[in-house]
This record gives sequence, structure tokens and C-alpha cells, in this order.
Amino acid sequence: MRRVCRIFHQVKNGLFCPIADRPAQRRKRAGRSFFVLGKKLKRALKRKPVFAVYCFVTDSKMKATEHITLLTKQNFFAMRNRIFLFALLLTGVWIFQSCKKDDNATEALVATSEDIATHEDFSEQIDLDADMAVEERGGGNTGCPTVTFAQPQGTWPNTITIDFGAGCEYPTGSGRMHKGKIIIQQSAALFTAGATRTLNFDGYFFNDIGVQGVKTWTNNGLDDTGVWSYTKTGADMALNYPDGSSSSWNHTHTSRLIEGGDTPALLDNVWSVTGSTNGLNRQGNAFSSVTLEPLIKKALCRWISAGTIELTRGDRSATLDFGDGACDRFGRLTLENGDTRIIRLRQ
Repeated sequence: MRRVCRIFHQVKNGLFCPIADRPAQRRKRAGRSFFVLGKKLKRALKRKPVFAVYCFVTDSKMKATEHITLLTKQNFFAMRNRIFLFALLLTGVWIFQSCKKDDNATEALVATSEDIATHEDFSEQIDLDADMAVEERGGGNTGCPTVTFAQPQGTWPNTITIDFGAGCEYPTGSGRMHKGKIIIQQSAALFTAGATRTLNFDGYFFNDIGVQGVKTWTNNGLDDTGVWSYTKTGADMALNYPDGSSSSWNHTHTSRLIEGGDTPALLDNVWSVTGSTNGLNRQGNAFSSVTLEPLIKKALCRWISAGTIELTRGDRSATLDFGDGACDRFGRLTLENGDTRIIRLRQ
């Protein structure tokens, strides 16, 4: 079925011309010719119309029917205004829905950046606290955690269990609460090229957030700048939050001990981290990230204090800047359109 309509304006008695001032077009209907300025318009002149809407509908058998709507000037402009208002309403709805969709996508990107920042921060902090517990052989006078070796200390390979029991603050005064166990399999002393360390978690919680997965270190030896370099991977890592939500990821990082590697103390260590991550955020949406500028993690700072990553969720990307080295829990997220948002690390 085909419908053709045109609007005509009466220029003098009985003569209607197209609104666009185009000549009347000759058309064929059911085998005979006719002009759209036909007798049916002229027969309706008693109503003194100013405008006419002329339509004809042709079906699949080429049978056509004609429809003529005659309008006074007032009726025509009222109809035109209604059409305009309806079109304006549709445009407004479209713009509102587009803005709402864009806002939702932005908020989802912000939430994803917070999850990624938490992943990176938890990963580095757990490594540091586990390393300190092994080197210090436990919590000293507090008795938490307890650290046990399956073989005599200094014997390799060895299995080391760090047990935080029902929960304790470690290190004392840090505000970091641990619960459960971290079980470490280690092939040799960490400052040995080729040494490996694998961390597994048994009912382990960090600041009331459950941690799962397997973390592995491999010592790559001294790099070209003379600092120790490690490949650190996280497989099937997951954080389970108190509200029942969870996020998960896998990562491959290169971690360089850029300060503190020449002293026995751990609190002067500074790590530079690069690499990539992919996983699911707390809403179950896939994401990926890659380091643009090395992430800097100081032993004496709870959070990553510098570095930049690029993150992608769906077809949207953004960059997350952890700062200029100041020890705080804030980062700056820059969206594709240049807008920025300040994010706050959850823990």
C-alpha cells in the first residue's frame, strides 16, 4: 500500500497550487491520468477553504482511493502548530533520554574506576603487609599475626602461614584490619633471581572485605637501572564486600623496587608498577585497564600516590590519575569529553 499526500493553497476561486509553489504533478491511477487539481477540490469550494490536503492511497492491485481535507486558515495553522508541538515534544523526549543515557554511562564509568583503583590498591597493600609479616616473623608483642614455617627458617622451598585469627590490626597503629590466613609457598629468598612466591587466601579479610584468588611473584633479577624487578600476577582475584556485592579481576604487573632495595628495612620501600588488568566491576560489567604512567606505592602510604591508568568499560574510556605523590585517597578521573571527576578510594 502506498499513500501520497500534498498540501495546496487556494490562490483564486477554484485554483489550488502546491504550498511549495511547484506545478501540479500528473500521476497515473488504475490506467488513466488525472491532475491533483481535480474536480473534487472544486466541488468543495462552498466551504471557502484556504488550504486543502489531498491524498490518494494505492493498494497492491493499483486500486486507488482519494481523500480530501479542506481547512480554513485558522484550522490549518492550528494543525500546523499541533504538529510542531508534537515534533518538539518528541525532540525533547529524545534529548532527555540521550542525556539520561549519557549520565548513566558516566556514572558507570566512575563506579568502575573506583573498583579498579581499589583492586590496584588492595593488591599492593596485601603484598606489602604479607612481606612485613614474614620478615618480622609475626606481630611481636601483640601476638597477631602468628607466622609459622613448614620447614626451618632459611630452608627452601618452604610454606609459610600467616594467621590473623579472628582479626587484628597489623601493623599496630596502621588502621588496617586483617582476619583469616595467608598461605605462602616460596622457592627461595625473594632477593634471588628466579625466586617465586605464591599467595593463597583462607578465609582472609582485609578491612572487612573478603579476598580470594592466587597471587604469584617471580623475581626477574636486576633490571637495566640496577633495581630488582618482579613479575606479579593475580589469577581469579575477587573482593567480596559487606553489602553482598563483589568484583573480580586478573592482572599481570611488572613491579620494580625503585627505593629501599639496598636496606633490610621494609618501611622505606617504594614500588613502581606497570601492567594491565581485566575483570568485572561490582555491577557485573566487564572492564579492562592499562598503565600509562607507573603507579607508585610507598610502604609508608596506605594508598597508591601517583601514576595514571587508562580504563575501558564497553565503548567508553577514561583516564585515572592517582596524583602527584601526595599520600591521600583521592584520584582524578578524566572522561573522553574532557570533563573530570574526583573519586575517593573506598578503603
